Amino acid sequence: MSDNPIKCIVIDDEPLAVSLFEAYITKTSFLKYMGGFTNAAQAKEIISEGEVELIFSDIQMPGLSGIELAQIIPEKCSIVFVTAYDCYALKGFQVNALDYLLKPVSYQDFLKSCNKIRRYLRPAVVANNDGESIRVRADRQDLFINVSDIYIVEALKDYMLLRTKEGNVITNCTLKQLKSQLPESLFIQVHRSYIVNKRKISAISSSSVTVQNKEIPISNTYRADIKNWLDKDPLNGIC
Repeated sequence: MSDNPIKCIVIDDEPLAVSLFEAYITKTSFLKYMGGFTNAAQAKEIISEGEVELIFSDIQMPGLSGIELAQIIPEKCSIVFVTAYDCYALKGFQVNALDYLLKPVSYQDFLKSCNKIRRYLRPAVVANNDGESIRVRADRQDLFINVSDIYIVEALKDYMLLRTKEGNVITNCTLKQLKSQLPESLFIQVHRSYIVNKRKISAISSSSVTVQNKEIPISNTYRADIKNWLDKDPLNGIC
């Protein structure tokens, strides 16, 4: 089990479904099974204690439905709906469900969903209080990287490649999560797959920027942001 597993419970009026998800959670290293329940009312006490982070819940249940439960759980507690009826998908997302699994759920589908949820609940990149560094989870360890030493951030499917002064670092997160931890004064997104350090840009044109001899395309989406930056800070830091 990982150092900081996501604490989960299961709610389903079918005992076999509870047992199946108990087995799935138990065999997944970054999850911790906290209990299974055959109705939502039974689970309210453990949820109210504040330890549960993730609920796998059926939607159509006697008494309190999964949708009704989602409307009263604490803000820091998330929910994934598991149901045999895909007509509930829209309602599920209207109450901010993290995901929606359609029965019968294979372990492959379960794990795919949980990997996506882990990136949301356990971001691999966290800004430090000093404002000058970030903590990055890579190769099963925490690395502390000075933001000024980061040249380029590149999206590689589900992973991020950080090109730094000390070499390349690969971490499991989204570009959006990583961008939120980097200071806007130092970094700018130039493409859906690239964020660059403004102070490391050696050349810039209407279609690309060059950082550390790597030419990076500028997409139409971010061209206006780059122009605004240059208008406010003309050529400052471009060496």
